[in-house]
Amino acid sequence: MENVVLISFFVFTILFVYRKRIIRSFRRNNSDTDMELDLFLQTHTEFYKTLPPKMKKRFKHRLPIFIDTHEFEGREGLSVTEEMKLLISSAAVHLTLGLSDYTLSDFNRIFIYPDVYYSQFTKTTNRGETNQHGIITMAWPYVVDGFRDATDKINLAYHEFAHALILQHVNTGLEDSMFVHGYELFCDKLFSENLSRKVEEMGLLREHAYANKMEFFAASTEFFLEAPELLHNQCSELYYLMVRMLRQDPVHQFYGLTFTYINDGTNNPY
Repeated sequence: MENVVLISFFVFTILFVYRKRIIRSFRRNNSDTDMELDLFLQTHTEFYKTLPPKMKKRFKHRLPIFIDTHEFEGREGLSVTEEMKLLISSAAVHLTLGLSDYTLSDFNRIFIYPDVYYSQFTKTTNRGETNQHGIITMAWPYVVDGFRDATDKINLAYHEFAHALILQHVNTGLEDSMFVHGYELFCDKLFSENLSRKVEEMGLLREHAYANKMEFFAASTEFFLEAPELLHNQCSELYYLMVRMLRQDPVHQFYGLTFTYINDGTNNPY
């Protein structure tokens, strides 16, 4: 018993004497990690550079949480790297940056292929897919291409996570009432006011976007997140519908927005 007391006293004394050094080391390591993450995001993503400091802090807080709550699995012999996890997860965190429910918990498995693959689920050759069994699949070269060109309004990771966002809302409910209200307005505009036809006549989205509501939302999400200023200028109606759903206005640098759910007949939600 005396030995236990002596050992405990000895350990306590060491911790007390060196507590400031330990705290400094812990803070330094955290700071180093933060700097490395910041450098990665600055290098590989364009949108991160435009975020205000408060949102960069939120982004870097949410990113490791998303990674820790998802299982990343390489397929056809592909080894999953930390870079792959970071880049893919950054798309999900960007998409949900304005939302309170951001982990897409219904889709906790992410399969990464070395190239296009044949899907047993859809019986087609795909670059990516999201299914209701909680699996998101992406071909890595096309993920990279999506971030390499931030002006083409095509980003595979945004596209698949947009599908996951809607499916989670439909299947189990998204715990974000503002998104739910915004999505109801989006659907209303889509069907009662022929929004998709207006957008198609403008030639804003690629042809596949008009296949159904899910594809229209996913393609609109890619445009909104990659080229918000262009979408704002070319179709403010669609832009502000995306603002309401995703609770972020990148043109005016507002995030986590709340709205009164009233359709006042105007495009601007403020």
